[in-house]
Amino acid sequence: MGKYSGDAEDALRDGAKFTTMDRDNDMSLEKNCAKIYRSGWWYTKCYSW
Repeated sequence: MGKYSGDAEDALRDGAKFTTMDRDNDMSLEKNCAKIYRSGWWYTKCYSW
């Protein structure tokens, strides 16, 4: 893989864990981001940085 250049945030570097609809590992205390967006991802706070 080559080097990345751009302005996208790095959720993995921010300590995000992979969240799914049945495993709420995101940093949002009041909701499960994967259920809201119907997709597993390395969410921090449902796209709220």
